[in-house]
Amino acid sequence: MTLVWAAKATVLLGAALLALQLMRRGSAALRFATLAAAMAGLLALPLVEILLPRWGVASIAATVVTTFSEPTMAIATAPREPRDWVQMIWMAGVLFALLRAGLGHALSLWREPLVPMTVGVFRPRVVLPASASRWSDELLRSVQLHEQAHISRRDPLWNLLTQVTRAVYWFHPLVWLAARQLHVERERACDDAVLAAGVRPSDYATHLMICAQSAIGKPAPLAGLTMAGHSHLSTRVEAVLSTATARGPSSRRQRALLAAAGCGLLCPLAAFGSPSIHQLRSLPMYRKLFVPLLAAASTAQAAEVYGRVYDASNATVPKAAVVLRDQWTAAEFKATSGPAGEYKLEGLPAGNYEMEVSMPGFARHQRRGIRLAQSSSTAVSAILKLGEVQETVEVTAQGQARPQQRPPQRVQVGGFVSPMRLLKQVKAAYPEAARAEGREGNVTLRAVVGVDGTIVNVTVLPGADADLASAAEQAVRQWVYQPTMLNGKAMETVTTVEVNFRLGA
Repeated sequence: MTLVWAAKATVLLGAALLALQLMRRGSAALRFATLAAAMAGLLALPLVEILLPRWGVASIAATVVTTFSEPTMAIATAPREPRDWVQMIWMAGVLFALLRAGLGHALSLWREPLVPMTVGVFRPRVVLPASASRWSDELLRSVQLHEQAHISRRDPLWNLLTQVTRAVYWFHPLVWLAARQLHVERERACDDAVLAAGVRPSDYATHLMICAQSAIGKPAPLAGLTMAGHSHLSTRVEAVLSTATARGPSSRRQRALLAAAGCGLLCPLAAFGSPSIHQLRSLPMYRKLFVPLLAAASTAQAAEVYGRVYDASNATVPKAAVVLRDQWTAAEFKATSGPAGEYKLEGLPAGNYEMEVSMPGFARHQRRGIRLAQSSSTAVSAILKLGEVQETVEVTAQGQARPQQRPPQRVQVGGFVSPMRLLKQVKAAYPEAARAEGREGNVTLRAVVGVDGTIVNVTVLPGADADLASAAEQAVRQWVYQPTMLNGKAMETVTTVEVNFRLGA
């Protein structure tokens, strides 16, 4: 659960509670339908976020440039495991709330009730307390009409949905407020159904008081739809006796308008700033809770993948990390290549996979579209390419810097670094024309180091000042490296060089 979801839940529930205030003269059934639609929208919010395209503001990653006389070999490492203690607390709260709701439903089926109530979800039934044997026929009719209204309106199913939503958003106070108000509107709607059946309001108010007296001093049940509990009884009696209260059920047209309004609000909320499916799959909550369940459900007739890992010289690469990832469930299966570069992954569910092979000194190898059938054995080999090196050089001169019209452009380069060492570095001369005009800037070059250690080719990346780029290129072309050695053989290597021109006192 993220703060983004909590903020969206606040907007959705705030709109529903505001609509409830505007409909305070409307029927209880219509107000109940409004809150029920909001609860269903909250529960569907994570799924809708995955299905809808993503909106949002692109973020710009800041890069830190350091000054050094010799190139540093920055080896790309795997991202750190995010701190997930907040999500673990949330998951613990969800499990506790679900267990409490399940225990309440079990007790409602087993324990003798104190007040009339409807128990069960898919096969609901009405249960009466032992004192019901002494009730009058009019009271029994009112009880039967009230509880039958719960069953006809499918209130047990809506009650289950409310409990699940409250468990998922247990930390959100508006969810508890909406669930409490939903209970009130549900009971009032059933009261209206009893009055619509011909029971006089004064008699029904008396029946509510009689049912409530049997539960005085006793704890409220954890689950079940009670006819007359302790809470909100006085307001229900006032609503029953009121002559200015609308009592009709919600029409099909009203429910359709509510569904359209809910979708019109839910879809933009879900689409704006929603995490992509890959971001959701990276959450510890997803990996630790959902992935094992999805993977366990697909282990029948498992498949296997085997192969070898090679480098550019066709030699095998031992100790390479091989990861096979299910493209739907994001379940990961890992292995390490052996002394001869061999690997094997067994017990894989059928499906579509992507492979990722990584090794320090090499670029990350990725392959998609690996389809595994049930009980199949598939050979997949990987050839690793050499990684890239990034170097930064600072060129300074005396002079007054002119204010920049736009921030300098930098190129962020990923990949792994090969063990290459700079032997000769020629400093770039600050162009006189640029210094006189106060021009500063960064120049990014892509250079190819040949097998003899000299620069074979230099490409200036777009966005640099022409004079500064020419000076940087002339200097870099004179650099000499100790070339990358792979299995005793010199290899060409691509390196990225960033030359920063700065003016100072």
